[in-house]
Amino acid sequence: MNTAHTDCYKLLGIASDAEPKVIQKAWRLKTKEIHPDINKSPTSSADFRALTLAIKILIDPVARLKHDRQFGYGKQSNNEFTIQTFSIAQNEKAKLTVNEWSSDYEIAMNMRDDQRNKNLTKHHRNIRKAKIIFALSASLLLVLFLLFIIN
Repeated sequence: MNTAHTDCYKLLGIASDAEPKVIQKAWRLKTKEIHPDINKSPTSSADFRALTLAIKILIDPVARLKHDRQFGYGKQSNNEFTIQTFSIAQNEKAKLTVNEWSSDYEIAMNMRDDQRNKNLTKHHRNIRKAKIIFALSASLLLVLFLLFIIN
């Protein structure tokens, strides 16, 4: 069973506007029927994989939207899509994902700035050391030169 060409809603026996809880419940019920440990059919393993892929598609909002477009869910007429509404859970998941990415980005930028400041501080410290060493070396050479001239 190729899930790329299979309607996940029909495979699970649910409506196209099913909430995630309904999808998960339908998946659990179907797995009890076709799980390879229970169903000894030669295709039960492939059917179980297709069922598992179907729930992954329907739980992920982006994959679900692609699936819905592929199978024409949400169409008004002749390729005109309606605005797909997502469940509260899907909206919350999307918000959490965006917030997580935003905070991860902010954390990464702060880490980069901290590392840049540490490197800059180290660089300035090395420059000061080099200036001190140069000044001491120049002073030592001057003292040696003067001693050489005096003797």
